[in-house]
Amino acid sequence: MHGDDTDGICDNCGAGKTPGLATCKFCGRPFVADLQARAVPCWKCKAHNDWGVLECTKCGTHVVVQCLFCQSLSPHHVPACLRCGETFHGMRERFAAKQQQATLSQVAQVGTAVVSVLGAAAVAGGRGRRRRGHDADAAAALVSGLGKLFDDD
Repeated sequence: MHGDDTDGICDNCGAGKTPGLATCKFCGRPFVADLQARAVPCWKCKAHNDWGVLECTKCGTHVVVQCLFCQSLSPHHVPACLRCGETFHGMRERFAAKQQQATLSQVAQVGTAVVSVLGAAAVAGGRGRRRRGHDADAAAALVSGLGKLFDDD
């Protein structure tokens, strides 16, 4: 094993280091001390790539995963995002649920604001014209329309 070879020459066969590969392309000897911790294995061709590459140097397959929560890239073989710690397994479902919850929260905030404004308008308008029933019906129709606008069905 090379340890962390800084000169880029394989001490086993004398070949130069191929940029992007963590092992010698001729004899397979590692250029890093800990291949498991310091290299990214390609899931397709099994080549060991240098840490930080986006695609396998040997076959071109993507060897990173993008986190849906923080948008950062992590090697595909780690179980969670290296930046935010979000687990990759089930990430799509958790992300969709989080977005749905955020949408529902926004709808509730908009609905509360609309009802508040319409309620104030009804009280102010009712003082002069006594149309509270009409204003309340309009407010209910608006809130119902907002609900239908964000309904998933």
